[in-house]
Amino acid sequence: MVSDLAFEALKDRVNVVERQQAVKSATDASIETRLSKIESVLSRLTWLVVTGIGGAAIAFVVSGGLSNTIGT
Repeated sequence: MVSDLAFEALKDRVNVVERQQAVKSATDASIETRLSKIESVLSRLTWLVVTGIGGAAIAFVVSGGLSNTIGT
């Protein structure tokens, strides 16, 4: 049989573990929110880089690209 003192000690340990788990859950939620914001910013930056490269390629082609000058 379990003594009252041992039972109280066990209840205290369970309370500590539950508190630590609650703090960990809140921390994980905060980290997930920050990571999703970072992911959003990286996605936008990727699209900006791809658009910039595409625009530069189009500008290069429109300006004559690699064609030789005619008549020389």
